[in-house]
Amino acid sequence: MRSLRGDVARVGLVLLVLLGVLFASASFAVAEEEPASPPPAEESSEKKTADVTLDELEQRLTANPSTSLIVLLVRFLPLGIGVVLLIFVYLDADKRRGGIKPPRLPTPPPSLGSLGFALIASAVVMILIPVIVTIVWAQAVGPEEARKGPPMALSMAALGVGGLALACLVVLRRARAGRAASRHRLIKGLGAFCIASALVIPASFVTLLLMEVLGEPAAPQDLVKQAIFDTEDTFWLIATYGVLVAPFMEEAIFRALLYPSLRDALGGGRKGIFQSAVLTSAVFAVIHGSLTALLPLFCLAMVLAYVMERTNSLFAVTVAHMANNLLSFVPIYLLRQGG
Repeated sequence: MRSLRGDVARVGLVLLVLLGVLFASASFAVAEEEPASPPPAEESSEKKTADVTLDELEQRLTANPSTSLIVLLVRFLPLGIGVVLLIFVYLDADKRRGGIKPPRLPTPPPSLGSLGFALIASAVVMILIPVIVTIVWAQAVGPEEARKGPPMALSMAALGVGGLALACLVVLRRARAGRAASRHRLIKGLGAFCIASALVIPASFVTLLLMEVLGEPAAPQDLVKQAIFDTEDTFWLIATYGVLVAPFMEEAIFRALLYPSLRDALGGGRKGIFQSAVLTSAVFAVIHGSLTALLPLFCLAMVLAYVMERTNSLFAVTVAHMANNLLSFVPIYLLRQGG
């Protein structure tokens, strides 16, 4: 049985590497197809969409009754399920506090190396690789073109391949160290997504309200705007990266590498768990570079850290992250179809 699991793990790693290579190839192909000097009509369109706000996109979605219904289902059905699950989680915790049943202690993840290794490896992927890509691109195209920065597809390809390599290393080390048995991990992942929705969606509304009070327009992330207004190839490239590549990469780095290493370095226990969850969730939210999504992403990351601690399942947290990103692309797809 162990040899069979090892073979499955190795085949899975090979498939992940192939996915990274194919993703990089597609990214470079899209980058090469981007016109060097777009016609004036496209330039004016870019200027028009550069300042688009979430309110404007929301108006376009709600203008069509059928589209509005789909968006409401996508947003509020997981939220309703998540509220019910949160009630059960609270009741379970209340029972344990009252001594009705013994607490189910979290299973510590296998040792994945020191905190220093986790920080250095993560910094290489998240910071060093984008910097190297920017420098190489600037040297290749000259100072004038370099001011625009490297193409989005090129940056995503480099970060995706580097992140997948580190993620595969994390998976391999977890497989060698052993992993706690976790039944129904797919169901747990989907449940975690619903619980996260019960926190993320209210956090999004709070963020929009605060930005409105402060007089700051709530702008979508740059990748979201490109997925809406750019070419069909760019949309599917961003969707592939956002649904398949990024969740696996980010969960392996943040929840399976950084979180347990930092938790152990902080002494473990409830205090170490909470501090590690807060710190890694804050970094996770900040690296996405969006003020509008800062609080929702922090809430999502806190739920995923809790699920990782309770289940010790990288698969469960990755499923939750994938489900969150997949449903986030539904409104984007509807907007591309005319809203």
